[in-house]
Amino acid sequence: MNKSDVAALAERAKGGDKSAFDNLYYEFGGKVFYFARQNLASDEAAEDVVSEVFIAALENISTLRRGESFVGWLYTICYNKCIRYNKAEQKNEYFESTEQLDELMLNDPVMLPDD
Repeated sequence: MNKSDVAALAERAKGGDKSAFDNLYYEFGGKVFYFARQNLASDEAAEDVVSEVFIAALENISTLRRGESFVGWLYTICYNKCIRYNKAEQKNEYFESTEQLDELMLNDPVMLPDD
């Protein structure tokens, strides 16, 4: 699919044509997944982000200025979703074993109600 075809589909999708958006999804879903996978730790995370990207794109397609900018706009959404996902994952602590968790818990000070 060339740039003018993508621009035409994006303009039709912007006008409310669901089949045009479906075509954009089928054209770019795999490419966006590959991009997300390069920025995330797992296939599952990339799949989640791709779903979020296309939902956001569908909800916000009316804000797209020109159909020619669809691809860059889509990848920008994906990049921002990847950053948010990675930040959220950094806030979560994961332990590789129960021994590692037990060791951490044994070394933490215990606050009693009287303290």
